[in-house]
Amino acid sequence: MSDPELHLLCYAWPEGATEPSVLMVRRGIVQTRSDRRPVPPFVPRWAGQWGWVGGAQGAGRATLQAAYAMFLDQAGLDLADPGVSLRYGVGAIDPRTWDDDGTGRIQAVYLQCSAAGLGALGRDIAGALHGGTPAEDVLQNVEVLPRPEAATRIGPLAPPDGGWLQRLEEVAWPGTPPTAAELSALADELAACGGAWPVGSRLALDRVPGPAAASSASAPWIETAAAIANNTPQALRLGATAVDEDDWASADGRPERVFADLDIPPFGQVSAGLRVLAACSSARVRVGFAFEGDAARFDFVYDQADALTATSGDYRVLEINGGGGACSVLQSVAVAEDGRPKLVLMINRNREV
Repeated sequence: MSDPELHLLCYAWPEGATEPSVLMVRRGIVQTRSDRRPVPPFVPRWAGQWGWVGGAQGAGRATLQAAYAMFLDQAGLDLADPGVSLRYGVGAIDPRTWDDDGTGRIQAVYLQCSAAGLGALGRDIAGALHGGTPAEDVLQNVEVLPRPEAATRIGPLAPPDGGWLQRLEEVAWPGTPPTAAELSALADELAACGGAWPVGSRLALDRVPGPAAASSASAPWIETAAAIANNTPQALRLGATAVDEDDWASADGRPERVFADLDIPPFGQVSAGLRVLAACSSARVRVGFAFEGDAARFDFVYDQADALTATSGDYRVLEINGGGGACSVLQSVAVAEDGRPKLVLMINRNREV
């Protein structure tokens, strides 16, 4: 399976606007620098097209980690640094995943900025590109556009008047220019790839989140989800609290608010959204529960931040306090219906030996 498309899309909802503004980047048709070193000219992925910072996620990196690394390499700014993100009024950080029909998995990380911050971000990226700051010279220019206008920019790369070879012959090449044969090969590659464009660019634009609800947090937060399932034939009642109150962004997205005194029927589950502060390396939650008609109480601790770093197929058995081994909790990772990363916690009754 090929690496999924990964896009990082910065957006803002200007006051009174009915459509968001988005930060679009246009890729160059040829790349000559990689990892801050000159390289022989080559045609980059999605050459010449408008879209978002992104590429292939690559193996071994969590979605947020990969998105921030791409943004630093391509745009020259480290949005993983809280001081940098606050400069642009970054609030909600919203990772999403979709399985597109026929094209594979698509991932997007949305960063909601203030309207003024989004404009400043665009200007700073333009300055970084002009100064040659990014490690990769893949981006050519940047604009902040309302979503309807941005939609008109997305699509296949049209050949220029005179053809690709003439266009390449007009490039002011750094260092030794390519030979005639190399220029011809590059022109052929551009002609061949011009009709291919990332379906994820359109999907990511169509699914920009609405304005984030107000938060008391003074730092960026990440939108996640959690589900607690009762995999037993007995009803249970549970409640949750934050181990450290400083890990959470708002009252609405805290565990004690969304998982407060809930009744879960046999083989049922409850789901909720949780807002984790982006600067926190962990966001532990203590869950207490008891089965209907049973005096015994149980509790366990899980880390909501695992939703951002674990991968599908990773399972963990969590330690439970109380009950002498009568229960177990299995933790796994999934994708919520809205595409957000979701942690699934399944409560099981163990058979008596």
